[in-house]
Amino acid sequence: MIEGAMGGEPFTWPAGCYVNCDKCGFKNVMMAMPTTIDKDGVHFTEPQGTEEEMAALKASYEHLCKMRDELFTLGIIPSVDEWNKMNPNL
Repeated sequence: MIEGAMGGEPFTWPAGCYVNCDKCGFKNVMMAMPTTIDKDGVHFTEPQGTEEEMAALKASYEHLCKMRDELFTLGIIPSVDEWNKMNPNL
């Protein structure tokens, strides 16, 4: 991963990354995605799979969202609408 990010051969295995994608329906969450990590950053593609695999992925995403939202209520992280105040890239 580090080698790819530093300009070496791109890393093309799935990796955890920040996802905010209207097209694939996953918003404001860190999750594993089909990625390429290279000198220009992290690029992910929309996951492809069987209907059953995509249903399992959606269920996993919904679980991640519930855990993320619980962190809001505990005051550990700010709500999504405040993230860009901490990091304008989000």
